[in-house]
Amino acid sequence: MKKANDSLIDGSLDSGMGYESLIGAILDITKITTIVIDDKEFINKEYSIKTIGTLNDEEIDFLESCL
Repeated sequence: MKKANDSLIDGSLDSGMGYESLIGAILDITKITTIVIDDKEFINKEYSIKTIGTLNDEEIDFLESCL
């Protein structure tokens, strides 16, 4: 989160997409936990969405609809 926020602040988050400026972004995060028990692999996935910057509710809703 810190790296994404720092990239938003310094302008490198858009990766050269040519935007004049960015006000925020959403991050679609997947946390994967894998354990092995008796040679069987078990995978758990947890999903979350985080926001950075100054986005209002309407902007967050729009960005989430684009995922």
